[in-house]
Amino acid sequence: MKEFINVNTEYFRGYMAGYTAATANLEDDSKSGDGFGSDSVFEKVLEEIAGILRDKYNLSFCKAASVINDIKAAKKGYSASYNFQYLTFYEHCIVECNGKQFTGDCSEVSLGGITGVATLYTNDFNKLCSDTLSFLIVSNPSSYLEMCFFDNDINYLGDLRYGLPRTAGVSGCSGSWN
Repeated sequence: MKEFINVNTEYFRGYMAGYTAATANLEDDSKSGDGFGSDSVFEKVLEEIAGILRDKYNLSFCKAASVINDIKAAKKGYSASYNFQYLTFYEHCIVECNGKQFTGDCSEVSLGGITGVATLYTNDFNKLCSDTLSFLIVSNPSSYLEMCFFDNDINYLGDLRYGLPRTAGVSGCSGSWN
């Protein structure tokens, strides 16, 4: 678990340089209802998450595939608000949903200060709130923000989806609901 929370700064700097170039020309399809604008963008997001889980956190192919399948299976959506506050090499994240508040902290991300409304997907809201210990943010200014919540064993608990954030970034972080 500790390896998941600790961010390898050089990895993410290199990752973002290549990632930003690779996703600069994502197509803008019609709305599909998943918060990303199109199924193809959603599939690209899932591929990025699987790659990060395998490459950075050394999860097996099967474990990463299980996380991706859980994300696809999460059908219950809740209206949520988020606020990411950038404080010089440090990000404080707040998500509010159904009277609960998630707070988390990241280092070395480049989301900047953004606030918005998104959809929080989970199959078990109570488990999401009680078991979350870490989260992963993947963002690209031209297409999406994805924030996945995990328990101690990196089991998927839920994810926040929103299209078109203002900045790009990726990070593994720690946090909890209260």
